[in-house]
Amino acid sequence: EGLITFYMLLFFGMVIIYMILFAFLPPAISDKAFAAQLDIFGPRGNFNLPHGGILFNNLQLAFIAFALSIFYGAGSLYILAYNASIAGVMYGAPFKVLIWGTTTAAPFYANLLSYLPHTIVEIVAYLFAAVAGGILVSKREDEILEATFLFCIAIALVFFGWYLEVTIPGSF
Repeated sequence: EGLITFYMLLFFGMVIIYMILFAFLPPAISDKAFAAQLDIFGPRGNFNLPHGGILFNNLQLAFIAFALSIFYGAGSLYILAYNASIAGVMYGAPFKVLIWGTTTAAPFYANLLSYLPHTIVEIVAYLFAAVAGGILVSKREDEILEATFLFCIAIALVFFGWYLEVTIPGSF
């Protein structure tokens, strides 16, 4: 529970830093520095995946976070950092418009708050998957059961996050 809290605070701290960087860097620099994140949103500000693709992508991320934490421990932090950079660009775009008057990432969100529910649920899912992988490495019987339980919760959260993402207006 303490580890999950730590990862959540780390994630949201990274989001804030990426958001500030994206908003305050001149557009010529931020467009290059955040090119991979901007490509995710597509040319008109819509994610480029169909509903099934979103679910598959999110399940892949949960499995990768799980596997990285089994084989490399801190490797699951990569998943968190990358998702934090995407969220930072998404939530930093309106500030960039206020500061610079333009951004290639805007105008694409009528209501950024509609993205918060699924973002939070998905990140918690990835955290649970990462922690489950870390616990599984211990190979103690009681902890293997705990790791399995956490991973099942992570997968259930991925499905719930996907449901929120495709049903809340403006989230897709």
